[in-house]
Parts: sequence; structure tokens; C-alpha cells
Amino acid sequence: MSYRKGASLEYRVKDELEKQGFLVIRSAGSHGVADLVAIKRESTIIPFPKYWTRVRLVQVSYNPKPINDIEKLVETCRNVNAEPMIVFTKKVNARKHSKRTMIMLVGGEVLSYLERKGLKTTAGR
Repeated sequence: MSYRKGASLEYRVKDELEKQGFLVIRSAGSHGVADLVAIKRESTIIPFPKYWTRVRLVQVSYNPKPINDIEKLVETCRNVNAEPMIVFTKKVNARKHSKRTMIMLVGGEVLSYLERKGLKTTAGR
């Protein structure tokens, strides 16, 4: 994938998360575990006031990432108490220049995706 396509997709995901109220930090050009870090302060008043911070580590790819990269993301999220999120695109139909749609998987959806791909995950470790 070209840098331009990857960066464009990262900005689309960043915009979507910002619409959901997240502060998003883009890790441009890094080859680390996450491409984006999304942070959101949340609260509830029922039954009493409670505040917490939701953190998502996001991997963005034009095509699905290799399973071992997703596995590293999930393990890192477990270590830092963050929510994993993977984003990739998929062709709408089989034609060569067909449109691609964005797939976003968060939290348990990521674990289910890994299990469907044949990896046995240990939830709640």
C-alpha cells in the first residue's frame, strides 16, 4: 500500500473517532503496534457520579493485517488496559477497480475476528 493511501485512511478513521468525541493522536510513519491512539473521558451519574477514561489503540490498514500484528495489538491493549480497534478496507465486489468499504472492529469484535481466523484467544487474561 502506498503511504498516501494509508495516511488517507488513517485520517478518515481519525475524523470518525473525533466525531464520536475521542481525542485522537496519529503516530505518523511509526512501525509500532498502533497507528492511532484515541482517548475519551466518559462519565455516568446513575447510581452515582463516576468518571473513567476510555483508551483505544488503533491499527489501520488498507488490507487486513497479518494475524500476528493483531495479536501484538491485543496483547499490548491487555497490558495497558486499552481497547483494541482494527480498521481495514474490503472490496464491495470482485471487479478490479471496485469501491472499497471501511470495516471497523472494536474490543470483543477484534477477539472474535482472531478466533474466526483460527487463533485461540484467552479472553480476560
